[in-house]
Amino acid sequence: MRSIAIVTDSSAALPADFFAEATVSGGLAQVDLPVSIAGQPLEGLSSAEIDAAIVTAHVQGEQVTTSGASPGELIEVYERLASEGYAGIISIHLSGALSGTCDAARVAADLVQLPVAVIDSENLAMALGQVVINLYRFTENTDDLETAVEVAEDLCAAVKLFFFIPTLDALKRGGRVAPALAMVAQMFQIRPVATVLDGKLIYLERPRTTPKAIERLTELTLDFSAEQAKGSHRFAAGVPAPTGRVVAVHYCGNLLQAQEFQRSLGEPAEDAELLPLPPVLSAHSGLGALAAVVY
Repeated sequence: MRSIAIVTDSSAALPADFFAEATVSGGLAQVDLPVSIAGQPLEGLSSAEIDAAIVTAHVQGEQVTTSGASPGELIEVYERLASEGYAGIISIHLSGALSGTCDAARVAADLVQLPVAVIDSENLAMALGQVVINLYRFTENTDDLETAVEVAEDLCAAVKLFFFIPTLDALKRGGRVAPALAMVAQMFQIRPVATVLDGKLIYLERPRTTPKAIERLTELTLDFSAEQAKGSHRFAAGVPAPTGRVVAVHYCGNLLQAQEFQRSLGEPAEDAELLPLPPVLSAHSGLGALAAVVY
């Protein structure tokens, strides 16, 4: 039996088949990050129903908001894993610059008996999910928590997310961007292409049309893919080295566009998972978002 459990959050966009496999095998827990529309929490709904509700809210211009996990929720998860016999936990979450979940995890870690190492992935979506997948598989064969933490940090540094959002309206409604900035973007028809650097959203390009934005997103993704394929990373035994593959393509209400984007990336994206952005992220991206994750 594995001795180290992994805890993450629903921003990780974990593929359904992996999540099902890990649920059966044990040693993985995920806390949900709540989403509300016009102040009403989306509770008791399936993932498909939540996705549909968020798409509808964006179409109708309703405010979609999110919140992080609470220390109490995380304490419950940590204590449950301790009762199941795990000797240590790595609790790894979306960027602390974008959510208070890491802070909540640190508070919770101080209030339980077993050792909990909290890691800020400084990323989100499958850029976090890919780390979780590789870390989960690595910890199946080790009981060394310190080494596992080092591996997690190396994995976080090796994965990259690039994304495009067609408008800042959803970010403005959710309070994640200043209204003045959103207005300027609308006036000049800016279609931001961005990445995550040191946990923060960094705009790399500001194209004026969607085709140009997707073209730049494609170029940036393939440039990083080629650089990653050179194999500069050296990891512990049992950890798959980065190869520059596009491991995931994300979308929000634009599946056909995402499929075309995946085709445009060519061979590096042939095996990529095609995944909707998780609700806690699509709440802020708005309709038409595209993202690529390279490892």
